Amino acid sequence: MTSQRFVLHRFYGSSIREFLKKQCILVTHRFANAVICISREVKADLDSSGYQLCHKTRVLYNPIDWRPDTPCARSVLLASREGEEVGGLLRLVTAGRLVPEKGLLELIAAIGALRARVPLMLDIFGDGPERERIQGRIELLGATNFIRLRGFSANMASAYADYDLFIFNSNSEGFGRVIFEAFSASLPVLYPARLHAPGELLAGLDGVAVFQYCDAASLLAGIRSIGAASRQKFDAAVLEVRAALSVETHADGFVHVLRTVSK
Repeated sequence: MTSQRFVLHRFYGSSIREFLKKQCILVTHRFANAVICISREVKADLDSSGYQLCHKTRVLYNPIDWRPDTPCARSVLLASREGEEVGGLLRLVTAGRLVPEKGLLELIAAIGALRARVPLMLDIFGDGPERERIQGRIELLGATNFIRLRGFSANMASAYADYDLFIFNSNSEGFGRVIFEAFSASLPVLYPARLHAPGELLAGLDGVAVFQYCDAASLLAGIRSIGAASRQKFDAAVLEVRAALSVETHADGFVHVLRTVSK
């Protein structure tokens, strides 16, 4: 078999990523046998770049190395019923780099307003250059008793077992791996409708909701939507996503790409 050149393409979103994408196309993509994209949205973006790469691009989702011994979340949300207020304290969690693109300041403000209607708390995992600014905003809102910065965790899969809902407000994601990691841990997810890539696998599944605006009313609507989900259907959806993103599925996909370009 002759040697093959593969490129993993993941640039998507910001202007600096657009610059890097063009440089990669010029330096590597044109000479590759296949360009592997991390979602259909990233593939569509690359195919429309004007560099005639459509015949090379393939979609191969990032794998989630889910381990059977990892504790699973048992969200109280899935025990609620549509139209009812959430009972008890609702434990929310988000994770990611503390950078402006993740929309954390906007999320904090919305959570602060939502707490007047729903008893809840939010833990933020991750680190980054915005840490001090985010902490300052939490203090300014008087929210230190229900919004906490938890720092970086090397084992988020286990940490998710302590929460009821994963909430995310990123401005742009080529794949949204952290959303899939949370869902694979049996945690319902709520994220902005502007992120299209997660919907490639999650759209229409129980325990998944999106919001148009990051405000209290929209977040509450999403929470109630998840509360109307069937726990049995949610558990089945989790197994479906774990299988779709397993290391074995990823390996099979790569072998398929290899065989395709080797013909």
